[in-house]
Amino acid sequence: MARFPTVPVITFAHRGARAVEPENSLAAFRTALALGAGGIETDVRLSADGEVVCCHDGVIGRGRRRLRIDRSTAAELDRKSTRLNS
Repeated sequence: MARFPTVPVITFAHRGARAVEPENSLAAFRTALALGAGGIETDVRLSADGEVVCCHDGVIGRGRRRLRIDRSTAAELDRKSTRLNS
């Protein structure tokens, strides 16, 4: 019977601990690391005014009320995000 070498498992938290905290938030990243994740992976985009935004899909919201990150200012995205998370 062939034996395979034992290799360590590397765990990454995609978008942080998003089952526990809002995805791509500092709280989600901190929680993921506290729960044992070996690293964090996220998607970063630029808003229309050049601000860095962590967002997986490039849009926030759903349906016709979506905002594209690259076509919206950071202030517009913040207002939309606040409404979605309240």
